[in-house]
Amino acid sequence: MKNYNKLVKVIQAASPEIMELKLGCEVMVRGIREDNPGCENDVVIDGRIDKDNRIGLGYFGQVPIEGCEILGRPIRLADVLLAAEYTKRYDDIINELLYSHQRGTMWNLKDNSLDNQSDETKQFLIDLLVK
Repeated sequence: MKNYNKLVKVIQAASPEIMELKLGCEVMVRGIREDNPGCENDVVIDGRIDKDNRIGLGYFGQVPIEGCEILGRPIRLADVLLAAEYTKRYDDIINELLYSHQRGTMWNLKDNSLDNQSDETKQFLIDLLVK
């Protein structure tokens, strides 16, 4: 989807804690397994960095922090609302995203992740938040 990455950046700017290396944060791990020298994603399960500069991941266990690229945690509705407030579009987004009478609620409240929302919802947010 065109400009989706720009939307993510706008939301991350409004809520920088998305990119903090802590529990639930996704990271891209480079060259950890000998049988796969490429990149694989994993999730932080222990956000503490130990004395050897390693962090605890779910699949790979303790890995050197310098081998990880922070991807951030999933973007939630609360992050979108912070971005709406940050960009002065709060009323527009609340009225359409949560209280739209023409289409029903645009945001799927059963799934809190932006990635899993409909293309229509993502495009609506792109149109309002991305300049």
